[in-house]
Amino acid sequence: ELKAASFPEEGQFAKGANEHDYRWNVAKAVIALANSIGGVVLLGVDDEGRPIGIEASDPKHKRERDGAEAFRREVILQQVLLPKRGWKTGRHGTLSLINLPLFERLVSLEEIRCGEKTVLAIFVDPVPRGYGYVEVEKGVGTETAAVLTYIRSRGDVGQVVELPMDELAARTAHDDQRTQNASEIGLIWDRFLGSAGLARPVQELEPDIRRFLAQVIDKSSPFEDVYTPLNVEQRERVHSRPDNRKGGIETKFAENWLREKDPSSVAGDEDAEEQLISEHVPRQGLVTDLLGDERQALLIGEGGSGKSRCFAKLVFDEAKLWIPGRSWPLYASLSAYSESGLAGLLQAQSEIEWQDLAPLVAAGGVSLYLDGLNECPDRFYEDCCTEIASLLREYLDARVFVSTRSANVPDNLQL
Repeated sequence: ELKAASFPEEGQFAKGANEHDYRWNVAKAVIALANSIGGVVLLGVDDEGRPIGIEASDPKHKRERDGAEAFRREVILQQVLLPKRGWKTGRHGTLSLINLPLFERLVSLEEIRCGEKTVLAIFVDPVPRGYGYVEVEKGVGTETAAVLTYIRSRGDVGQVVELPMDELAARTAHDDQRTQNASEIGLIWDRFLGSAGLARPVQELEPDIRRFLAQVIDKSSPFEDVYTPLNVEQRERVHSRPDNRKGGIETKFAENWLREKDPSSVAGDEDAEEQLISEHVPRQGLVTDLLGDERQALLIGEGGSGKSRCFAKLVFDEAKLWIPGRSWPLYASLSAYSESGLAGLLQAQSEIEWQDLAPLVAAGGVSLYLDGLNECPDRFYEDCCTEIASLLREYLDARVFVSTRSANVPDNLQL
């Protein structure tokens, strides 16, 4: 979450607002993350991702006069995030934390240098299971006082929304989502902590992209004339259960994905909990043509069938045609996946920092060719699949192609 400041620019308050409105705007974002799966609020960064510095949140120059620690403790913690008397806003009335001690234990602050600017990272841990939520009372001391619970919706553009505590279905859905995403938290934190800088504008990246693509073309050009075109059959994974719930792929059906399936062979099998159902006449053609029509896909083939060479061909063709504004290819062998994770692998391959790559990946500006999922080291295989699944879920516009030998991949890898 990006927040420019906890105080209006040049002291120009919006109509009906006071300084507490601006403080509450920051605090509400932090509370919503705590009630979800945690995260980071960057204070001193505008909505375009440009660092403007934390000085805008310090109109009385507390940091300059008494030091950074005093500023974080006496201004950000005591006034912005944890005011004992609440936020007496002009637009929203008086709001107060109900469980301040719980919220206090979930927040930590750290300054991050971004070029010539210093921004403040507000690290937010999620509320532990069994401790409920960080709640806010609105209209303190009035007959219309209400208890509010704020959460953050997920996706490319997260939003702070109110969780209706009187609706069991809404609470259950939110708790289920928190549980589902719990396995990702460690990977997300490690990825952020490993590259806490902010992304450079695309224009600044163009020289690095051109350099990288020139290397790709130089390395791949000798193989262009010896590439053997491959034919493939395109199928879509469909999970079918008697209770209509989504499920994964059972081993006994997995390899059927590699050959045409006779629909009549399973039509009368009422005991089958799960089936792989393909079109009656699967789409067939050159792998380069079919993959070129897709944004995300899983390429399956036996060992030595030409998957890696196919990816190399696609990368080479895309690199030759690249112009600013189009997506550019980034190939990585998953056999090299390690403790540094997917971000570290892609960064090492491209020699471009992950914080610069991430926005491009999210927007579909980079085509990721992740080769050889089956060759990922065993001790990292689960983490690798989780990271790819997280990327696909968080970055809906990402261009991601993965190759492997078997269709028997984890259920959360939706390709």
